[in-house]
Amino acid sequence: MQNMNQHKGDNIKREQVLKRAISHLKFCVSLYKYQIAQGRYFLHEHPAGATSWREPCIQSMSHEPGVGTVIGHMCMHGMVGRGGKPVKKATRWMSNSQCILYELAIRCDRTHIHADLMQGRASHAAIWPVKLCHTIIRGLRAQLVYDGHASLNEFGTQLQEEDYSEYLEEYRTFFDDISGTELDPAEVLKARKEEVNEVIRRGIYTKVPISECWNRTGRKPVGVRSVDVNKGDQINPNYRSRLVAKEIKVSKREDLFAATPPLEAKKSLFSLAVTEGVGFERGNRKGGMKIEFIDIRKAHFHSEARRDIYVQLPEEDFEAGMCCKLEKAMYGTRDAAQNWEIEYNKFLRGIGFTRGESSSCAFHHEERNLRLVVHGDDFTFEGPPDALQDVTEALQKVWLVKVRATLGPEPKDDKEVSILNRVIRWTEDALLYEADPRHVEKLLKEAGMECCKALNTPGMKEPANPEKSWFEGETVPQGNPEVDTSGVAPAGGNLGPDGSPYIGRSEMRDYRSAVARCNYLAADRFEIAFTTKELCRAMANPTVMDVKAMNRLIRFLKGLPRMVQRIPFEDRPPTVVEAFVDSDWAGCRKSRKSTSGGILYLGGVAVRAWSSNQNVIALSSGEAEYYAALKGASSALGFQSMLRDLGIHASITLYTDSSAARGIIHRAGLGKLRHLETGYLWLQSAVKGKKLQVRKVLGTENPADLLTKHLAAADMWKNLERLHMSPEDGRTKAVPLI
Repeated sequence: MQNMNQHKGDNIKREQVLKRAISHLKFCVSLYKYQIAQGRYFLHEHPAGATSWREPCIQSMSHEPGVGTVIGHMCMHGMVGRGGKPVKKATRWMSNSQCILYELAIRCDRTHIHADLMQGRASHAAIWPVKLCHTIIRGLRAQLVYDGHASLNEFGTQLQEEDYSEYLEEYRTFFDDISGTELDPAEVLKARKEEVNEVIRRGIYTKVPISECWNRTGRKPVGVRSVDVNKGDQINPNYRSRLVAKEIKVSKREDLFAATPPLEAKKSLFSLAVTEGVGFERGNRKGGMKIEFIDIRKAHFHSEARRDIYVQLPEEDFEAGMCCKLEKAMYGTRDAAQNWEIEYNKFLRGIGFTRGESSSCAFHHEERNLRLVVHGDDFTFEGPPDALQDVTEALQKVWLVKVRATLGPEPKDDKEVSILNRVIRWTEDALLYEADPRHVEKLLKEAGMECCKALNTPGMKEPANPEKSWFEGETVPQGNPEVDTSGVAPAGGNLGPDGSPYIGRSEMRDYRSAVARCNYLAADRFEIAFTTKELCRAMANPTVMDVKAMNRLIRFLKGLPRMVQRIPFEDRPPTVVEAFVDSDWAGCRKSRKSTSGGILYLGGVAVRAWSSNQNVIALSSGEAEYYAALKGASSALGFQSMLRDLGIHASITLYTDSSAARGIIHRAGLGKLRHLETGYLWLQSAVKGKKLQVRKVLGTENPADLLTKHLAAADMWKNLERLHMSPEDGRTKAVPLI
């Protein structure tokens, strides 16, 4: 059946080949059933994607009692191509021996580069390597021992496998799972060994026969892999390895939910720490609040496993015929995050914290004036020094705690920390906040634009006639003629809506990677939020023009690699949430949808910004501005609820520069806007019920204008000043080198 493509033009020949292939499969199935009837074993192998697996006889055989199927990669069993490189070749196995299947169900650990199966190399890869044969024999021996047909003593001398050390030294390389850079194999293996020893010491699992897994769950154990990262840099390496289960999230079950706080939650703590309203004493900052960052080491290992789950043994603790039954939660299982959430909720409530109702990751200790935001295993506290010390000591009694930093005004306090890809610094007059500058460094390096000329704006307005501008004012880039673009472009031709060609598959991957990194930056760098939103719209089918826009953004970041937001010390308490909203009208030339932009302030500090396409097509600029106000009001109300969970009660003021939008908000009913759905009128009720108030702001003073359109450099910087954002020179020492 694998050679069917050789007879594409000859239907008669194809039918003959297919008939012989099906007959052969049926004969094999009859032999498998005979083996089962005689109490013996069988093993069936075919490529994982082969059509033979869909044949009725094979499907029926796979559903027989005691028969199972697994997928493994041949590179893990010693298969190499003619050039000496490992061959991945995903292979599906079917057998009535659970032990054999367990040995074969090994997926690639991504520690080597594979050879392509082309130019006659596929036939060479059809030969089983010696290591694979040893693997099958090892599984068969374990099965015979388990079934009572033999004992370990009967086998005598163990099979001597070939020495693969040379193969490992030459081809087994390791890569950072975050940055993708190559790692030192010796240091990686050392980190993996330390991780497995820690897992064994903590009693995360107990070894049980693999048959127990099949009997209890009806499937093979969940695979495991090691996640390797270098948390330092090339000069000062800090290798870490984490053993992770590869359990697939097959369903979105409510009982497996675990919350994650929004970014504005942490920014709110920073704003509260430098304001008078939470204990900051004017003229005596030593009596004010501090911020403490705590990391719970191996957090998921502290929670109990709340269901039966079996995983494969790690390579460092392998034993034939055995697998792991988890006694405690392991990273990578579906409910690991929720188990940890249950664990820390129980503890925090026990020491006096109140969990938030709208944000389950926010906690408030009213008696000690403590506030806490939990992000996985990272705890961010804000409160007075004595209370912070007491809660830290309480945590250290039950968990393995590492205090990352304690930011404060005293000389002994830390002044800088890198946490969750953000850099936080405590200065004399403000708290400084910036996104990890390594993202810009990686963008420039990956795009090969380290020496490019910087630009002063991240984007430029679309021409009135993009097709005419493209072909008359620009030379159409031809790209790589060797790239196969078949199947990339949607129906309608090879030109996109902007009149430029679609890019190839390899370029598409690079484009998406760059946009994803920019999207991460845009959460903190508001000046690129609108441009990034525009680039995200082309993720499915980017064009050459989209790549050009991406390169322009990178050139802008080249000139401004670091943008710092100041959170100044204030004399006023943060009692008001201010929401500035703005909108363009029909800015998208393809869909004619408008863009909503908005910024949330707390105590004069911008804690959140957004730039997004509206879901409906507005028929007027006033209607578009009203939809933007809806987005801003809903975001402000949600933010207000989260602040309430932190013990802060704040009112809401919504600012818009549109008189038409304010008119719609303050009137009752639809008026002339009868085409609006009644669900959009809840803002009128919210204003009437005094849940928020709406005020006018001049269009030239609305910072949300930055998020709805491409601005000139002068206008962009005016808005950035309103956001307390400014560029920073040099490179911060808080983050390692890339």
